[in-house]
Parts: sequence; C-alpha cells; structure tokens
Amino acid sequence: MIKPGIKLGLKDWQPRLDKSQTKYCEVWFNVNITEDYSPMFNYLKASGIHTGLHFWGILPDSTEPNLAYPGPTLKPSLDLVQTTIDIAANYGFTYVNVHV
Repeated sequence: MIKPGIKLGLKDWQPRLDKSQTKYCEVWFNVNITEDYSPMFNYLKASGIHTGLHFWGILPDSTEPNLAYPGPTLKPSLDLVQTTIDIAANYGFTYVNVHV
C-alpha cells in the first residue's frame, strides 16, 4: 500500500504541514544542526505524523560521509548515521533513509 506524504526541510515546514494535512512525511535531516529541528520534531511527534529522516551531514574534516569504502571516513560516517538513528528513535519516527 502506498502512503503518500510530503518531504520537509527547515524552511516553511509549518505552513506546508498545515496546508497539506498530511499524516506522513520525510524530513531532509542535517545531523550537524540537530538543534534547529527541535520545533519541527516536537510538532511532528505531538501531531502523530508518521515521520522518516533522510540522513545527510558533513564530517569534522568537511568531507561527506561515506559508508561504501572502508577507509578513514567509515567510522565517523557510521557515528553520524547512528546519531541520526538515535534521534529518530527518541522521537518515535518510523525510519531513517541513508545513501552510502
């Protein structure tokens, strides 16, 4: 069964949710600025909107995370993904979408 929803970012999320009245959404989530998402995440949780996080972020050395190569970026990349999973679990979100 397909469950249509919307994709949200930090910009204009509130009016988009109000207008769409959706019950499902995916948030374009930058783990490096987690605190900025608190108002949105609290609203989503309180509203019972089924939510997934679309992971992205930047490593401390300013490179992109990479899960596909067993080099020096693997461990810090996995740490960022784990942080995202923990945040999603804390809010009761449904899934985390990660691209290697």
